[in-house]
Amino acid sequence: MQLQRLIELRMEMKKLFFILVGVLCGVYSFAFPVTVEGMRYMLNSSKKTAVFVECTDKEITEFIVPATLRSDRTKYKVETIGRAAFAECTRLTDVMLPKGIKVIESSAFEECTALQHIILPATLEKIGDNAFWDCEQLTAITLPDKLEEIGEGAFSQCGLTEIVIPKSVKKIGSALFYGCNQLSSIRVAEKNKHFDSRDNCNAVIDTRSKMLMGGCQTSTFPQGITAIAANAFEECWNLRTVVLPNSVRQIGDKAFMGCFRLSTLELNEGLTRIGASAFEQCNALKQVTLPSTLTEIGDRAFRNCNQLQQPDIPAKVRKMGERVFEVIDESEVVYEEEEDDDN
Repeated sequence: MQLQRLIELRMEMKKLFFILVGVLCGVYSFAFPVTVEGMRYMLNSSKKTAVFVECTDKEITEFIVPATLRSDRTKYKVETIGRAAFAECTRLTDVMLPKGIKVIESSAFEECTALQHIILPATLEKIGDNAFWDCEQLTAITLPDKLEEIGEGAFSQCGLTEIVIPKSVKKIGSALFYGCNQLSSIRVAEKNKHFDSRDNCNAVIDTRSKMLMGGCQTSTFPQGITAIAANAFEECWNLRTVVLPNSVRQIGDKAFMGCFRLSTLELNEGLTRIGASAFEQCNALKQVTLPSTLTEIGDRAFRNCNQLQQPDIPAKVRKMGERVFEVIDESEVVYEEEEDDDN
């Protein structure tokens, strides 16, 4: 019996040993920070990969991200530009990303207001939300053929004049071109199975749903599209004319918000919904005829369209939002100072 008990104890000790080894491997196979020439990285000891975490020198003007790093004789491949890694580097003009980079995370180059040139590697697969937000000097960018995902607002308020969406892209977020007022040419590469720019419309259309996802000042609205996505033309200041085909059923929230030069708007019979703030602050609009098929008008749909003559509301409208045609005279707005809590 004593021998049997010793065998059992030995087996339990072996099990405990392997559990401890597993725990220790888990503890020591994790990401740890390093600083190289003033730049911060996060190294993953198990995957032998690295994330560029932060550009600590906000006065930098040019930078080439290294393809690899070495630490304790181990080589780490730099695969990711981290969240807000270069954010607010307002003097940065030129960046080169090496082959091997797969992901640019959200806000990576946000408010790099002087950025003019960036070289993206062929290995890039994802551009995160707001990655190039407010890069107002960035007039051109070449997206690589392996790119699969472009996040929400990725190029919002950029200085882009043209862009080509590669055939590999499978996912595109909303507000992609928000505030891109210089943009005049948008094209989706042929053989893309998910998106298209049919009839040279200068817009991005979701091929399956037939929804127009995003456009620019020269966009047209091809027959067959079923909806205008939320934020599709938001802050497109130079858009002047919108003529919708009879296939459109819905206009998304803020779809044309802030298009203050939009003066011609023709809404189609068959349209059933106008989303919240869809045409808010379209100051040049004077007249619009709401189609008889309309059943829903969202909150603030035509708010602050200060030249618009209020149209007749169709009989089929069953859901009417708040402040749909409200106009605020800002000269009469009184701003009150907050009271000091100590008084």
